[in-house]
Amino acid sequence: MKRLTAILLVMAMMLTPAFFEGASTKASAAIVKTEIGNVYFSRINNLWTDSSSSPANNQCNIITPGYTLDGLYYDRLYAVYDSSAGGYVVQKKVATHRSYSQYIGTGAIGIAISNQTADSNKGSDFARKNYAVFQQIRVGDVLTLHNVDLTNKTISTSGTWGSSSYTSNSYISVTTVRDTTTPKTAYSDKTIVALGDSVTAGGGWTEDISIEFNCNVINVATPGDRTNEGLNRFDTLVAPHNPDIVIIKYALNDCIQYTVTASNLTTFKNNLMTLYNKCTALGATVVFMTTNDCSPGLDGSRYSAVGGLDYWLSCYQQTIRDVAAATSGFCIDVYAEWAKITANNYLMDSVHPNASGYNMDLGVILPYLRNNMEAIAGSTGPSITVPSSVDYGSSVNVKWDAVEGATSYKYSVTRHMGEKDITNKSVVYSGTTSSTSISVPAQTEGKYLDVTVTAVTADGEASSTQTVMIGYPAAYPDDIEYIPLAEINGSVLNSTSMIWTASKGSTFSAVYWAAMVCTPNKDGTYTVSEKYENGASKSVTVSGNNILYAVHGSYTNASYANKVKVGDTIEFCGLYLTSNNTLSAKAYVKFNGGIPLHPDDLTVKDTSVALEDDYLVGVGNGVSGSDIISKFNEDSQYIKVYNPSGAEVTNGVVGTGYTVNLVVDNTAIKTITIIISGDLNSDGATTTSDVLVASGSIDGSSRLSDAYIKAGDYDKDGILTTTDYMTLCGKL
Repeated sequence: MKRLTAILLVMAMMLTPAFFEGASTKASAAIVKTEIGNVYFSRINNLWTDSSSSPANNQCNIITPGYTLDGLYYDRLYAVYDSSAGGYVVQKKVATHRSYSQYIGTGAIGIAISNQTADSNKGSDFARKNYAVFQQIRVGDVLTLHNVDLTNKTISTSGTWGSSSYTSNSYISVTTVRDTTTPKTAYSDKTIVALGDSVTAGGGWTEDISIEFNCNVINVATPGDRTNEGLNRFDTLVAPHNPDIVIIKYALNDCIQYTVTASNLTTFKNNLMTLYNKCTALGATVVFMTTNDCSPGLDGSRYSAVGGLDYWLSCYQQTIRDVAAATSGFCIDVYAEWAKITANNYLMDSVHPNASGYNMDLGVILPYLRNNMEAIAGSTGPSITVPSSVDYGSSVNVKWDAVEGATSYKYSVTRHMGEKDITNKSVVYSGTTSSTSISVPAQTEGKYLDVTVTAVTADGEASSTQTVMIGYPAAYPDDIEYIPLAEINGSVLNSTSMIWTASKGSTFSAVYWAAMVCTPNKDGTYTVSEKYENGASKSVTVSGNNILYAVHGSYTNASYANKVKVGDTIEFCGLYLTSNNTLSAKAYVKFNGGIPLHPDDLTVKDTSVALEDDYLVGVGNGVSGSDIISKFNEDSQYIKVYNPSGAEVTNGVVGTGYTVNLVVDNTAIKTITIIISGDLNSDGATTTSDVLVASGSIDGSSRLSDAYIKAGDYDKDGILTTTDYMTLCGKL
């Protein structure tokens, strides 16, 4: 579970007496404490484990010091007593189906609550009221115990669990601690209800939505339910909340609980349509959601008549898509991601996702809700105008239309280091203005800016958000090693350097490509987690937030990609996956922070020779091209020796005017001219022919280039003179 971004501020403020006394200070004005209700206990230290034969029956258990908080089928939280806060401060909250085990030490408590189905009125009302409060708790909130004896480990209850007379006098009162400066979104003032089965109820995904969009999602899903039961519960679970938005997520139980007949699909479709109609009758917008895959071991023989379990479940998912297309138009298709992976790796049992599975779902859910926010929730906030993209080092001019009755406008700019929802983010600019424009300071890192403007009126506040892509490359860099990026999610037949995301939905099998599976980091970079060599057969499927980066072996810069190893860091510049897979015309791939994978200069290791500016001096007569290469520190694969006509020389004798070249991807990035003292005609020796060449230069009958003058300039005055001529003659 995510921590609130303001938790440190919250904790610091709770240490001050003024906080509890309600003193009005500038710092505390952003913090609101609200007692939202009670969570009642029905058991104490009844240690539920993953192998429990009876999973809780909606009961709520307090775990006291000396015991361990555990169990995959329960929502759990861990809290530590803080006298200055006046109660137990929540340190960790973990949702059903996610692993977590915590020993409870002195001064701490654990709470485990089940959202299991409560048939035959087994504490249903009691449990529903408990869970309604429990799901609003966040890290940093304060819990106060009532009628709980931690020393003797007792609580006070009466009646029989499951009967209408059952009551509990032992409870915690919940005080939420919220930072009101967190930007509002179009969802903030909406009532959102999630309706579905145990997968809908579990995983904490609705709480993640609440935190991400600063809103409240009421999860009324019931484990074990099918669509017909959702209809039966609608008037008691959904309608009383008068929702603005209802998220409906069914499929698994409808698919696997019934006797398998083709008519079930028709019933499922009709039930979804009826649920949609009941929601719209309340004035609510409906967002449908497909669900996860399930284990193929679920009695596969039952489904042979309908094409097998995988196919049968996919029919239910397609039915959800069809109903959504025919009604609201909103469908969060998480099943499309599950269809690309081996479900067993993301399941905690036969049907419920584990933490990785729910995180994969969130990678679909959060971007969908963000990208469709105004369509789903409507926007009453200012109409914002921003550029779609800016280069690094450029400020961002933001304008918005005036809102009638607005006394001021709050603005907040959040920078995402990489793709949204999977990388670090921070507020980089915020404030309040009476104007209708701001200039956001230039950024030198990050990939996106979310610009939120909130109109403040006497009737309340209304916000709008627009996204700006930053780091949009205006040109390719000339001082680092990179590969231009040609295509995203296209055909391998039309590209030399490309990106595949999980949405591609295909297996990459092209042989003559270097291919890398890249895993995103919080700072916006990617780490190479798998490498498939050029020329090797391969079958690669991309899942979740990973991407596949591939370079064709014949591409000019392919040698860069061939050197990349598992564990290396890659940065994709000008590639924006959150913004509908936008690819800049100058997009490129940077390796290991731009540090060259090849040498960028030539340095000598043989002390018999030396570099003087762009000349290699001290070379003796009769030296071969391979001898010259061996005199340098750099890898021989990057060094080539050319004669004055530009032909490569390896074993032949070199002479004055030959060059040593640092060559990367067939381009010489450094050239050094060889000087052999006394060799004025490039034959690598001092002979009478060189004397004749020197004579012609001195009397003006011929003209020598600088390299040959340097070879015959014994007195180092920069010109050939009779003094140099006489010295040369003495060398014969």
